[in-house]
Amino acid sequence: MTLIGNVLFGFEEGPKVLNAIRSAGQPLVDDWDCLKYMVRIFEERCGPLTQYGMKHMRSVANICNADVWEEAMDKSAVSGVHY
Repeated sequence: MTLIGNVLFGFEEGPKVLNAIRSAGQPLVDDWDCLKYMVRIFEERCGPLTQYGMKHMRSVANICNADVWEEAMDKSAVSGVHY
């Protein structure tokens, strides 16, 4: 997930975006369909999110909240597979 964040946002901003925590009272994600789709992309490219992997759900939600396009997520997940 760290590599995907670095590809999408850069080495400085990637960790900040992935680890951001929203204020109390705000939903985890603004677009739940985006979250489902991004998880599907991640699982297709990187393997299933196990119970342990669910710790990355906030990072995936933050990717959606940053208005990342599905194509960008797909390309960044593919690049992570090759490393």
